[in-house]
Amino acid sequence: MIIPGKSDPDTYRLNQAAAWSTAITKGQSDIIAMITSGDELHHVLGTITSLVEQHSDNDLHASILLAAPDGEHLLHGAAPALPEVYNRLIDGLPIKDGNGCCGTAAFLKTPVVIENTLTDARTAAFREVAQRFGLLACWSTPLLSRSGKLLGTFALYYKQPMAPSARDRELVRMLSSTTVLAIEYILADQERKRLLNLQQAAEQKAASAEHLAELAAEASRTGTFLVDLATNTIQFSRLLSSILTGDILHTHNRDLFVKHVHPEDAHIREAAYRDAVQTGHLAYEARFIWNDGTIHWVKVVGAYQYDQQGRAVTLSGTVSDITNEKLKNAEMQALQSRLQSL
Repeated sequence: MIIPGKSDPDTYRLNQAAAWSTAITKGQSDIIAMITSGDELHHVLGTITSLVEQHSDNDLHASILLAAPDGEHLLHGAAPALPEVYNRLIDGLPIKDGNGCCGTAAFLKTPVVIENTLTDARTAAFREVAQRFGLLACWSTPLLSRSGKLLGTFALYYKQPMAPSARDRELVRMLSSTTVLAIEYILADQERKRLLNLQQAAEQKAASAEHLAELAAEASRTGTFLVDLATNTIQFSRLLSSILTGDILHTHNRDLFVKHVHPEDAHIREAAYRDAVQTGHLAYEARFIWNDGTIHWVKVVGAYQYDQQGRAVTLSGTVSDITNEKLKNAEMQALQSRLQSL
């Protein structure tokens, strides 16, 4: 792995302290660039841990754990130099006092130093694996947001019993804020993408539902409409235009549809609208004359929608082609008449 901020050896020899500080600052800049360019969180955190290992004055391994959504456990974030067995062991570590270095630091929200993991009671559960891999001391720092929310822990594991050096403390101090920034920014971006995906899925589902509704409407020869009463303009489905006029019209002019009502049935429509003003519900059956001159029966059903002052603002509803139904009824009546005349 290429470590951001690695300094030139000659510069170190000339001014080691200044070069070290410059290297960390450069590393922070490179990490921020990774964050804003959309790198995965585990990759960014892994680079941070490697930067610490590169510039520490001790033989150590760095680890970052993330607070689980339940706020009661710590999850593996990044620790590329630690044994995989150990990473699996502490993945899902319960946050509680006395439960290892990181579990305790997360619980207390304060740094915890365990100078000897083989003798400290807080690491008793991890003693065997710590001894096997030479993880003989640990220092864990909680990663907190500005509001004090626990985001995770930043831990250093040493190959010998010891307390953290001044340089290591300065390293963690400088990089903790960068780590908090990475966690907050990337997790927020992931949540934004998750919500965007949910929104897109919902829109696709709604579009599918609308398409199914249109198919069902077409299968039942039913059109839909919405009239804005303030402007007397109409929005409608394609099938409504076909049912009322025989053609597909592209208009918002409501009167273009009204003029297709059969003159002998105009009074039926007018009476239905007078009743609807009182009841809020519209219902009538009337004949409509298509553009080709043919006559078709239509059933109209609708309802008014009102504002907070009780004023009707829109009228929505459906229209259905009932021509075949009317013809069947007429045929049935004619048949009954012939039977009665026998």
